[in-house]
Amino acid sequence: MRRYWGTALLLSILILLSSLSFGEALKIPSYEELHYVITWEGIKVGEAMISCQRWEGGYNMVMKVWSTGVVDRLYRVRDLFSSSVDSKLSTFYYYEKKVREGHYRRHDVIKYRPVSCQVEYVKNQKPPRYNRWCPPLFDPFSVLFRYRWGPEWGKEAPIIPVTDGKHLEKLVVKRIGEERLKLSLGSFNTFRVSPRWKRIRGVFKRKKNGRVWVWFSKDSARLPLQMEAELFLGSIKGRLVKVVSRP
Repeated sequence: MRRYWGTALLLSILILLSSLSFGEALKIPSYEELHYVITWEGIKVGEAMISCQRWEGGYNMVMKVWSTGVVDRLYRVRDLFSSSVDSKLSTFYYYEKKVREGHYRRHDVIKYRPVSCQVEYVKNQKPPRYNRWCPPLFDPFSVLFRYRWGPEWGKEAPIIPVTDGKHLEKLVVKRIGEERLKLSLGSFNTFRVSPRWKRIRGVFKRKKNGRVWVWFSKDSARLPLQMEAELFLGSIKGRLVKVVSRP
């Protein structure tokens, strides 16, 4: 499961950041925490916490993912993602990924200069690589924050440009259907969607041709409640267990 347990788990949580609009005005909280429990084939394997905080220039986001229990002793995961976007949600500025999964180590940094359209990508402190892509543009973390709060709400299949520093991708979110979902937080009427992409790696890693589904509450809170992703062995599921928010 080397490099796949953690990255699939990260994908699970990141996708859970998004939600759907049902014609109501959305207000981005000044601070928010989303806490998740991660299971593999019904067995708890980890937890995650995502935070988003407003500052005068935009929004900063951090995601922490860690293994628990027996899994933590056999295959320790300590992953950290961070990103920053402007206040208008028109572009990202910075993206950093620190992956610690078993003996595997990975450190990626992307710096974006929207005015000059320059993307600077550094992997494991090697010499930087440069690309030139103009806004709007988002990294693999902030793209889903943009999907949650941006003008794409309510569309059947919104498309948002995203880069991992090496490739330019267009993330598409397909609607699947409606379901009733029961969690520890309560029972919810939900809307299920499936994100689609091709080349982006790192956060976006899954079984080849594997599917990802996400369930969102249809009430005014529009909570990202659950996801399920197919792995190389079985499937992994993330469920929301706690929300902390300040207006």
